[in-house]
Amino acid sequence: MRHKVTTCIASDLNTTSDHETLLTQIGIKPGHRNTAAGHSHFQMDTTDRELFKSTLESAIIPAEHTAAELSQNQNNTPILTLLDRLAEEISQAILTALTASTKKASGG
Repeated sequence: MRHKVTTCIASDLNTTSDHETLLTQIGIKPGHRNTAAGHSHFQMDTTDRELFKSTLESAIIPAEHTAAELSQNQNNTPILTLLDRLAEEISQAILTALTASTKKASGG
């Protein structure tokens, strides 16, 4: 599964950092399109933060194992293969936590 990932400088986000804020968006469905086209999206203001955190803590375990494997890489697995797997596992963990803790609404 591939995810559309975009990153841009978000000068409109208020942070206390003296650095530019980066906004990264991950399309979580194959063929992801803008929610304005009528697709559902997460209503972030409905997120149960404790449920999100506890679900993420358990869902992120495979990514933690892959990260450890990446840092040791004793079996000579190609680095790009491990990085792809790590990105997929992180994306899946976030999606799992959001699905468990956040309501969805239709766009547009």
